[in-house]
Amino acid sequence: YNDWKLFMNQSFNNEYIKINFMNSGAEQKEYISYASSLPLATINASATLFLNMNHTDFEDTLNALKWTREGMVFILDAENNVIASSNNNDLPDFISYYDIAEPGKIYFGEHNNKKYVALMVESNESNWKYILLTPENVLWGNILHYSRNVFYTIILYIVLGLIIAYVFARRNYKPISKIIDYLSTKSTSVSKTQGDEYKYMQLAFENVFYRIEEMQKELSDQDDLLRRNFLLRFLTGERIEQGSFQDMFKKYNIEFLYKYYTVMIVHTDVSEVENEESVAVAQLIITEYFDKAFIKENMKVYFVIENNFIVFILNGQFETLFHLNKILSIGIEEIKSRINKLIKTKIVIAVSTIHEVLDSIPDAYQEAINALDYVLLYEPEEIVFYNDIKGEQKYFYPIAVEQKLINNIQSGNVEEVQIILSQISAKNFYNNAITPEMGRCLMFDVMGSLMKAVDMKKDSEIIHQAHLAKQMIKVKTLKEMENKIKKNVLDICRYFKEQTNMQRGRSYSKEINQFIDENYMNSELNISMLAEYFKMTPSYLSKNYKDETGHSILQYINKVRTEKAKQLLLDNNNTIAEISNKTGFLYDTSFIRTFKNVEGITPTQYKNNIK
Repeated sequence: YNDWKLFMNQSFNNEYIKINFMNSGAEQKEYISYASSLPLATINASATLFLNMNHTDFEDTLNALKWTREGMVFILDAENNVIASSNNNDLPDFISYYDIAEPGKIYFGEHNNKKYVALMVESNESNWKYILLTPENVLWGNILHYSRNVFYTIILYIVLGLIIAYVFARRNYKPISKIIDYLSTKSTSVSKTQGDEYKYMQLAFENVFYRIEEMQKELSDQDDLLRRNFLLRFLTGERIEQGSFQDMFKKYNIEFLYKYYTVMIVHTDVSEVENEESVAVAQLIITEYFDKAFIKENMKVYFVIENNFIVFILNGQFETLFHLNKILSIGIEEIKSRINKLIKTKIVIAVSTIHEVLDSIPDAYQEAINALDYVLLYEPEEIVFYNDIKGEQKYFYPIAVEQKLINNIQSGNVEEVQIILSQISAKNFYNNAITPEMGRCLMFDVMGSLMKAVDMKKDSEIIHQAHLAKQMIKVKTLKEMENKIKKNVLDICRYFKEQTNMQRGRSYSKEINQFIDENYMNSELNISMLAEYFKMTPSYLSKNYKDETGHSILQYINKVRTEKAKQLLLDNNNTIAEISNKTGFLYDTSFIRTFKNVEGITPTQYKNNIK
C-alpha cells in the first residue's frame, strides 16, 4: 500500500507509463496509462488522472496492421522506454541511444541474423517515438514493385498519349492538307518538298507576306507618283473636270487652311555632279529642312521634286514676304553647310508674290519661274523675289537679222548660224537685260524663224512643228529653252548642209560598207555610231545609203555578221555563245533570230547541215 500511495502521489505531466493491475480474478494485466496531475501545471497535486489502455489490445492492434507482419514496430516514451511493440521484443542491439535521439534518420543493422532497415519518427503531441523495422529484402521488394508499377503506368500513359495525339493530328491534318494543296496550286515560287509540309507552309506564307509588303510598297510609291503628277498639273494650271481639284485635294490629303499663298522654287545646279545618289540626298536635306521650318511657322507646306527643281507651295498668314525672307536667309546657309559635305552645288531660291486666291497658284508658279530665270541670267543672287526683278519689256530681233538667220540655215552655214545666235543672245540678255517673259517670247520668235526656213525648203519631214512647240512649252527655265532652240537650229542647219553635199554627188555607201566590215564585231555598231563618225544626222545617213544601195544599213550589218558567223560555225570548237560574242551580238537570242532572218534556218540547223 505504501508503494502504491507513494506512486500515486508523484507529479505526472501528461505522461504515458506502463502499469500492472490486478483484476477481480487476481489476474495481473499490463496497461498503458496516461497520467496527469490535477490541477494542471501545479507542484502539489491534489489528484491524479489515469487513463488506462490494455497493453495486449494495443499490441493486437499493431499486429493487425499489414505493414507490421513482416517487420517490427516499437513505441517509446519520452525516456526511451518501450511502451509497446508488435512482437514483445526489446529494441534490437544495433539501435543505439544516439540513433533514437535523431528523429527521421534511416539506419541499417542486423537482428536475429536478419538485415533490417530502421526509421524513427517522433510525435509532436505525446513525445512518443515510433520505430519501424522492415527487413531489407521486403523493403527493396516493395520499392521494386512500386517502381515497376510507376514504369508500367508511364508507358501506358505514353502509349495512350501517342494514340490520342495521332487521332487528333490525323483529324486536324485534313484542313492542313487542303491548305497545302491550295498553296501548291497557287504558289509557283516555293517548291513542295515531300514529308516537310510545315516547312513548306512556312515558306509559302513568308512568300505571301513578302508579296503583300512589296505590293503595299508599290502602291505607296504609286500614290506618291500620282500625288506628284497632280501637284505638277495643278501648278501648271492644267484644267480637269469641274470640281475635281477639291476631290483630288481630299484624296491626297492636301488642305489649305489660311488666306495667303506663295510658290517657292529651289534650284540646285547639279550639271557637274555625276553621283545621282548624292543629288537625291541633297534634295532630301532641302525638303526636310524647309518642311520643318515652315511648319514651325504655322504654314501648310507641299512640295514636288522635278529634276533639279524643288517646288514648294506655301499657305500661311503672312501678309508680306519680309518674315519669309528671314527664314530663307537662315535656311540657305544651314542647307549649304550640310550639302557641301556631299556635293559642290549652287543653290538658288526664287519666290513669287503673295496671292489670296487658290486658283492663282499657277500664276504664282509662273512668277517663281520668271524670278528664277532672271537670277540665272543676270544676278548671281541666292534668293530672289519676283517683285525685285527688273528688265526691258521689249527685245531686239529685227527682220533683217531674222532673214539673215533663215538664209544661213537653209544654206547649211553652221558657223555663221552660231555667230548670229550668239549675237542675238548677247544683245538681248546682256546688253538690254530683257525680262524673262520677253526672253521666252524671243525664243518662240527664233523657233518661228526655224520653222520658216524648213517650210521654204519644202522639207517638213525633218521637223515636227507641233512636237517642237510642245517641247518648248514644257521647258522650265529660259536658259534651257535657249539651249534647246539653239540645238534644234544647228541640227536643221547641219541637215541642210548634208543635203547640199549629197546634191554635189558624193557617195558614202562604200565608205559605210568598209566601216561596217571593219567594225562588225563591235556590239555598239549602229546607225547612230555611223552618223557620228561621218558627221551626219542618222535620218540623212539612212536615206542617202538606201538611195544608193537599195537596202538599209541595218540589213547590211546583219548580212556581214551572218557571213562571219557562218565561217565560225565551220569550227566545231566554237559554241553559239562564243560566235554570238565574236560577231557583235550582246545576246544569243538576238544572234539566233538575226541568223534565221537572213539564212532561213537557225545556226544549229546550219551547223548540222554542214556535218
